[in-house]
Amino acid sequence: MKIKYKWSKELKNNPILVSQSLTSTFIVSILSKLLKLDILVFDKIGPITKLYNKLEKHNFDKRKYIVVSDLVCLGTEVKITKNLIEFSGGEYLGNVSLVKVETLNRDDLNLKNIDWTLSVFSITSENNQALNYYIYTNLKPMPING
Repeated sequence: MKIKYKWSKELKNNPILVSQSLTSTFIVSILSKLLKLDILVFDKIGPITKLYNKLEKHNFDKRKYIVVSDLVCLGTEVKITKNLIEFSGGEYLGNVSLVKVETLNRDDLNLKNIDWTLSVFSITSENNQALNYYIYTNLKPMPING
């Protein structure tokens, strides 16, 4: 429903749903049936990227794409997939995911006008403790000015 609402005009031109992992391939196959859209599978896009699909097999020119993810944490895989699409001549419409981890808000990133990401559920600073979801790093905290 969110996809139909967000991209109602673009859906008339049959954008392609893009999968970037084995899990998102399952999600894409369901969305493809519901929305009657074609799919493109990029297998194993990740922090250590090794693409197992040959880009020249697909004609990207003047086509529009929606990237489908299972979980978006920092967005690296989405950015890699977006760059592959745009480099190959396609147009990236946005990303849809089951879960999005919101480690920063739009004000922190100064991205007030960007609204191309949809998710079914978001993990935020308001609900992460109740979900027992934490991201641990080896970074030292920034000093608080005050």
